[in-house]
Amino acid sequence: MRTKSLLCGCIVLLLMVVAMATPCFAGNLIYGCVKNSGELLIVSGPGQCKTNQTPISWPAEGLTAVYGWVRPDGVATLGDGFTSKYENGVYYITFNQEFAGDPDCVISLLASPDAFCAIIGIGPSILDVTCASPTIVNDNVLGYISPFQASFAFLCVK
Repeated sequence: MRTKSLLCGCIVLLLMVVAMATPCFAGNLIYGCVKNSGELLIVSGPGQCKTNQTPISWPAEGLTAVYGWVRPDGVATLGDGFTSKYENGVYYITFNQEFAGDPDCVISLLASPDAFCAIIGIGPSILDVTCASPTIVNDNVLGYISPFQASFAFLCVK
């Protein structure tokens, strides 16, 4: 009887050690939170991002990622694996290597706190982004002027 109790205790202890040693991903996913500044924080699971952070997750194995910073004129200033250009109000980002399907992407505006950028097109080899800036129109009604040239960071994973 004492041997069975000792064996059960060892199994429980072993399971606890394995659970504590699990890295910052569960179910073969890595979880993160993207701050407004574009900084990525790795977290231990879903639901841990603050309200001003964008949650993101991606597979722990076989991950393909492309990230970069794009200047207002469309020129890339940081990153690798893509080319970019600005034309007719749209930032066109072309990935050097296609993703296996449409990637999950986040963008973060690097300046102009009142402006925003949005993904308007996405595919295995492309990411299209446009930005807008607020303006006052007709009797103090807030409107947006598009396009707005801005610096932004992006991260695409699949």
